Amino acid sequence: IKWISVQGIIFKVGCVLWIGHDDEETPCFVVLKEICIIERNLEKILLITDVLCTVLFNGHLNAYE
Repeated sequence: IKWISVQGIIFKVGCVLWIGHDDEETPCFVVLKEICIIERNLEKILLITDVLCTVLFNGHLNAYE
């Protein structure tokens, strides 16, 4: 499927998700590649992701690259 809503949060294939920080307090992100429904009642879903590499913080854009 292309998107799913879980507890009011919409997850779409291609969106970027923050998953935490590393040991140096640099944020860690993943990109959502696929959404798999394991049980029909949406009791179990699986989000397939790819890890993104955070290189630096761009102060001009106020964003991570």
